[in-house]
Formats: sequence, structure tokens, C-alpha cells
Amino acid sequence: MRFLHTADWHIGKTLNDFSLLDDQLATFKQIEAIAKDQQVDAIVIAGDLYDRSVPNEAAVKLLNQMLQDLNLIDHFPLLAISGNHDSAVRLSTGTDWFAYQSFFLNTNINGAFTPVTIKDTQFFLLPFFGIQEVRNYFNDDKIKNVNDAMARITTEMEKHFANYEIVIVDNCNPNMESVKSELTARISASDSITIVHMSEVQSLEACMRAGVDVAVGDFVYEFEGISYDFDTDGMWKAYQKAQEGYDIVNAEIENNSVS
Repeated sequence: MRFLHTADWHIGKTLNDFSLLDDQLATFKQIEAIAKDQQVDAIVIAGDLYDRSVPNEAAVKLLNQMLQDLNLIDHFPLLAISGNHDSAVRLSTGTDWFAYQSFFLNTNINGAFTPVTIKDTQFFLLPFFGIQEVRNYFNDDKIKNVNDAMARITTEMEKHFANYEIVIVDNCNPNMESVKSELTARISASDSITIVHMSEVQSLEACMRAGVDVAVGDFVYEFEGISYDFDTDGMWKAYQKAQEGYDIVNAEIENNSVS
């Protein structure tokens, strides 16, 4: 799966009353060329398609032409969300039939939990949202800030995850195949296990780098020990720690600690 991630097109932006439409068109042509050259499977536009909630006619005409070129002429699937500069209501016009042409546009939180699947990859389209919108969706007045909102949103999204990726770094461990067999018996058929074989014993940091190099997931967990004789609470604690903003989480199961 190869996709091109873009964001903040801000079509219609001006600087000191000078229109940037010509410059934005030139930049778009570069994006289009990259997508064709790299033969991407989809193009993501992560919010702020327009620079203002009520764009002028020239901006609307240009963005429409850009999207048509990518989707209808070049046949790239598009995945887009509304940003804080966009009007979610105005931008959502036509979304129901856009999807029939593989143009997936979401502008409200209700649609964020139905993933768009392209090949073996799920995309969850979470647009810019207000805290009250999240409170209303979950019927929960305890949601006070963005961190509270994202915790609820992420938990809800997880319910719809189709598969997981597990990357194991074999740091010259003679029992690695048995570990893989045990893990395979515990996961679903759609999940994947990748083993990175190290030619000699390496440091913890080297092993982590080797694992990250082949991983495609969002979180890295480093578990001390080669056995899988711990319950899922350990994984959950590690995940919660990662939600606090840590890129790498170390879990020592024997000591029942996560850091």
C-alpha cells in the first residue's frame, strides 16, 4: 500500500490582497506528478482544502478542477477531511455520490468510525471537530478537552480495526520460531507477524531501530523477555502509555511495569 499524504491546500488564500491561485495550481501540478511517478494507491488531503469557510468562486472552481483531475481523469482514490478553515456543511455537499467514484470525504464525527478500506489498509477519516460535538456524539459531559475527546475517539476506532501487525526482532534467540508459533495461535488470520533476524547479539536500541524500520504501525512496544505468557492487560497498559505522547513504550512484564 502506497499513499500520498497532503494537507492544508488552503485554496483561495491571499497575501496582502494578492491571489495565490496561480502558485497553488503550480504546486498542485507537482503533487499530481509525484502521485503519478510513485504510482500511489490513494491520495490523502488532511483538512483545510479551502482557506476560508466561504471561498470565492475562483477558489471553488480551481479546487473542483483539481479534484476532478486527480479522481476522474487520473483515477486516484481520494480521502479527505474538513479542517478548521473549511465549512464542514458546505464542503460536505455531494459526499454521498462522491464515494461512488472513490472520493471519500468526511466532514463530521459520525463518519469517522466507518473505515475506508483500500487494499489491506484502513483509513479512518477524522475531521476537525469541536469538543461539544464529541460530547454530543458520545452523550458524555465528562469530556472536557481535546485529550478527553481523543481518548474516547481512539477507543471507539479500535473497535473497528481489522488487523494488527506484530514485528519481532530476533536478537539471536534460539527459541524464536516457537515464540512465533505461539503468537500465531493467538492472533486472527488477518493479522501479520514479521521476524527481523539479527546476525549477532545487538543492543536494545539497535533492535528497536531494526523493528521500526520494517513496521508500518503507529506504536512501538518493547517487551522484556521472549515469552508470551502475560495477559492482554500488559499490552493495554502499554497502549495507554503510548497515548500519553510517548513514541516508544517499554514493558517489563515480570515487574508488571510500563515506562
